[in-house]
Amino acid sequence: MSDEQPHGPASGPVEDEPTYEAAVAELEEIVTALQRDDVAVDELAAKVARGAALVEICRARLRTAELAVEEVVAALQAAEEPDPPAER
Repeated sequence: MSDEQPHGPASGPVEDEPTYEAAVAELEEIVTALQRDDVAVDELAAKVARGAALVEICRARLRTAELAVEEVVAALQAAEEPDPPAER
């Protein structure tokens, strides 16, 4: 089984996109290859394009996670607030 998790557009990765962790690992591999200076010009352009796509995938995952955390925190804070006194 792969690292990929099928989800809808609003809920996370789609079938062809890697998980956040897999995207970061692939980005690290691309950076390492680019630092070696032995990448062919045609391969260089493809790696840079793939790197840019991976950065966007990671940004989207981080935004989704941030929103989910904010929702949980807001729910916890709302649960801690005392109910207003009832009017008589």
